[in-house]
Amino acid sequence: MDEATHDIREALQSIQLFSDVLRPDQLDQLAEQCDPVFFPSGASLMVHGEPGASMFCIVEGMVSLSLNRGHEFRRLGAGNVVGEMELLTGAPRTATVTALTDVHALEITKAALLELFARSPELIESFEAVLAIRQEMLEQISGNPTAASQRSFAGRAAQAFARLLGWEKRRG
Repeated sequence: MDEATHDIREALQSIQLFSDVLRPDQLDQLAEQCDPVFFPSGASLMVHGEPGASMFCIVEGMVSLSLNRGHEFRRLGAGNVVGEMELLTGAPRTATVTALTDVHALEITKAALLELFARSPELIESFEAVLAIRQEMLEQISGNPTAASQRSFAGRAAQAFARLLGWEKRRG
Protein backbone atom coordinates (compact mmCIF):
# COMPACT_ATOMS: atom_id res chain seq x y z
CA MET A 1 0.00 0.00 0.00
CA ASP A 2 1.45 3.35 -1.00
CA GLU A 3 1.66 6.27 1.44
CA ALA A 4 -1.34 8.16 0.01
CA THR A 5 -3.60 5.10 0.27
CA HIS A 6 -2.31 4.46 3.80
CA ASP A 7 -3.24 8.04 4.79
CA ILE A 8 -6.72 7.59 3.26
CA ARG A 9 -7.15 4.31 5.16
CA GLU A 10 -6.19 6.02 8.43
CA ALA A 11 -8.72 8.78 7.75
CA LEU A 12 -11.45 6.21 7.01
CA GLN A 13 -10.61 4.28 10.17
CA SER A 14 -11.12 7.44 12.23
CA ILE A 15 -14.73 7.69 11.00
CA GLN A 16 -17.17 5.78 13.17
CA LEU A 17 -19.41 4.78 10.25
CA PHE A 18 -16.52 2.73 8.86
CA SER A 19 -14.60 1.73 11.98
CA ASP A 20 -17.77 0.20 13.49
CA VAL A 21 -18.56 -1.87 10.39
CA LEU A 22 -15.47 -2.63 8.30
CA ARG A 23 -12.69 -5.15 8.91
CA PRO A 24 -9.08 -4.01 8.22
CA ASP A 25 -9.00 -5.67 4.79
CA GLN A 26 -12.29 -3.95 3.88
CA LEU A 27 -10.89 -0.58 5.00
CA ASP A 28 -7.90 -1.22 2.72
CA GLN A 29 -10.20 -2.03 -0.20
CA LEU A 30 -12.31 1.10 0.34
CA ALA A 31 -9.21 3.29 0.76
CA GLU A 32 -8.03 2.22 -2.69
CA GLN A 33 -11.34 3.45 -4.16
CA CYS A 34 -11.47 6.87 -2.43
CA ASP A 35 -10.46 10.14 -4.03
CA PRO A 36 -9.20 13.12 -2.02
CA VAL A 37 -11.16 16.27 -2.89
CA PHE A 38 -10.87 19.92 -1.92
CA PHE A 39 -13.71 22.44 -1.45
CA PRO A 40 -12.79 26.10 -0.91
CA SER A 41 -14.68 28.04 1.73
CA GLY A 42 -18.18 28.87 0.46
CA ALA A 43 -18.36 25.97 -2.02
CA SER A 44 -21.28 23.53 -1.98
CA LEU A 45 -20.43 19.89 -1.39
CA MET A 46 -24.03 18.96 -2.21
CA VAL A 47 -27.34 20.71 -2.81
CA HIS A 48 -30.77 19.82 -1.41
CA GLY A 49 -32.87 17.86 -3.90
CA GLU A 50 -30.04 16.78 -6.19
CA PRO A 51 -29.29 13.08 -6.72
CA GLY A 52 -26.59 11.57 -4.53
CA ALA A 53 -23.80 9.94 -6.52
CA SER A 54 -21.21 10.04 -3.73
CA MET A 55 -20.63 10.76 -0.07
CA PHE A 56 -17.85 12.76 1.54
CA CYS A 57 -15.73 12.01 4.60
CA ILE A 58 -14.50 15.28 6.08
CA VAL A 59 -10.79 15.06 6.83
CA GLU A 60 -10.16 18.72 7.59
CA GLY A 61 -12.38 21.80 7.77
CA MET A 62 -15.95 22.64 8.75
CA VAL A 63 -19.24 22.39 6.85
CA SER A 64 -22.75 23.70 7.42
CA LEU A 65 -25.85 21.58 6.80
CA SER A 66 -29.01 23.44 5.90
CA LEU A 67 -32.49 22.52 4.84
CA ASN A 68 -34.00 23.59 1.53
CA ARG A 69 -34.71 27.14 2.72
CA GLY A 70 -31.19 27.81 3.94
CA HIS A 71 -31.84 27.28 7.68
CA GLU A 72 -28.62 25.85 9.15
CA PHE A 73 -29.35 22.95 11.48
CA ARG A 74 -25.89 21.51 12.05
CA ARG A 75 -22.17 22.04 11.63
CA LEU A 76 -19.77 19.15 11.10
CA GLY A 77 -16.00 18.87 11.03
CA ALA A 78 -13.26 16.29 10.66
CA GLY A 79 -14.30 12.70 11.24
CA ASN A 80 -17.85 13.18 9.97
CA VAL A 81 -19.56 11.92 6.83
CA VAL A 82 -22.13 13.73 4.67
CA GLY A 83 -24.29 12.35 1.88
CA GLU A 84 -24.21 8.72 2.99
CA MET A 85 -27.97 8.27 3.37
CA GLU A 86 -28.78 9.52 -0.12
CA LEU A 87 -25.96 7.50 -1.65
CA LEU A 88 -27.15 4.32 0.05
CA THR A 89 -30.87 4.78 -0.63
CA GLY A 90 -30.83 6.54 -4.00
CA ALA A 91 -33.03 9.32 -2.56
CA PRO A 92 -32.40 12.99 -3.44
CA ARG A 93 -30.15 15.02 -1.12
CA THR A 94 -31.99 15.97 2.09
CA ALA A 95 -29.74 18.94 2.86
CA THR A 96 -27.39 21.44 1.32
CA VAL A 97 -23.84 21.12 2.61
CA THR A 98 -21.61 24.20 2.34
CA ALA A 99 -17.92 24.55 3.24
CA LEU A 100 -17.55 27.09 6.06
CA THR A 101 -13.75 26.82 5.79
CA ASP A 102 -11.51 25.19 3.23
CA VAL A 103 -12.45 21.51 3.36
CA HIS A 104 -10.33 18.49 2.57
CA ALA A 105 -12.48 15.41 2.15
CA LEU A 106 -12.52 11.89 0.77
CA GLU A 107 -15.09 11.12 -1.89
CA ILE A 108 -16.66 7.66 -1.87
CA THR A 109 -18.72 6.86 -4.94
CA LYS A 110 -21.60 4.45 -5.37
CA ALA A 111 -19.32 2.28 -7.54
CA ALA A 112 -16.81 1.97 -4.69
CA LEU A 113 -19.53 0.86 -2.28
CA LEU A 114 -20.99 -1.56 -4.82
CA GLU A 115 -17.60 -3.20 -5.19
CA LEU A 116 -17.22 -3.44 -1.42
CA PHE A 117 -20.72 -4.93 -1.02
CA ALA A 118 -20.16 -7.35 -3.90
CA ARG A 119 -17.10 -8.76 -2.13
CA SER A 120 -18.73 -8.68 1.33
CA PRO A 121 -22.55 -8.90 1.06
CA GLU A 122 -22.92 -9.12 4.84
CA LEU A 123 -21.96 -5.44 4.99
CA ILE A 124 -25.35 -4.40 3.61
CA GLU A 125 -27.04 -5.40 6.86
CA SER A 126 -24.25 -3.90 8.98
CA PHE A 127 -24.58 -0.54 7.22
CA GLU A 128 -28.36 -0.84 7.46
CA ALA A 129 -28.22 -0.87 11.28
CA VAL A 130 -25.79 2.04 11.51
CA LEU A 131 -27.79 4.13 9.04
CA ALA A 132 -31.05 3.56 10.91
CA ILE A 133 -29.46 5.23 13.91
CA ARG A 134 -28.23 8.14 11.77
CA GLN A 135 -31.72 8.55 10.27
CA GLU A 136 -33.20 8.69 13.77
CA MET A 137 -30.83 11.53 14.66
CA LEU A 138 -31.75 13.43 11.48
CA GLU A 139 -35.45 13.02 12.19
CA GLN A 140 -34.98 14.30 15.74
CA ILE A 141 -33.25 17.39 14.37
CA SER A 142 -36.06 17.97 11.88
CA GLY A 143 -38.68 17.36 14.60
CA ASN A 144 -40.37 14.45 12.85
CA PRO A 145 -39.11 11.15 14.35
CA THR A 146 -41.01 7.95 13.73
CA ALA A 147 -39.94 4.37 14.34
CA ALA A 148 -41.67 3.22 11.16
CA SER A 149 -39.70 5.62 8.98
CA GLN A 150 -36.44 4.49 10.61
CA ARG A 151 -37.19 0.89 9.69
CA SER A 152 -38.31 1.79 6.20
CA PHE A 153 -35.19 3.91 5.67
CA ALA A 154 -32.89 1.08 6.72
CA GLY A 155 -34.81 -1.33 4.54
CA ARG A 156 -34.64 1.03 1.54
CA ALA A 157 -30.87 1.27 1.88
CA ALA A 158 -30.45 -2.48 1.97
CA GLN A 159 -32.92 -3.06 -0.85
CA ALA A 160 -31.37 -0.39 -3.08
CA PHE A 161 -27.94 -2.00 -2.92
CA ALA A 162 -29.32 -5.54 -3.13
CA ARG A 163 -31.12 -4.52 -6.35
CA LEU A 164 -28.00 -2.89 -7.77
CA LEU A 165 -26.03 -6.03 -7.05
CA GLY A 166 -28.76 -8.26 -8.49
CA TRP A 167 -29.56 -9.90 -5.15
CA GLU A 168 -32.87 -10.28 -3.41
CA LYS A 169 -32.87 -9.17 0.18
CA ARG A 170 -33.92 -12.04 2.41
CA ARG A 171 -35.16 -11.42 5.89
CA GLY A 172 -35.65 -14.17 8.47
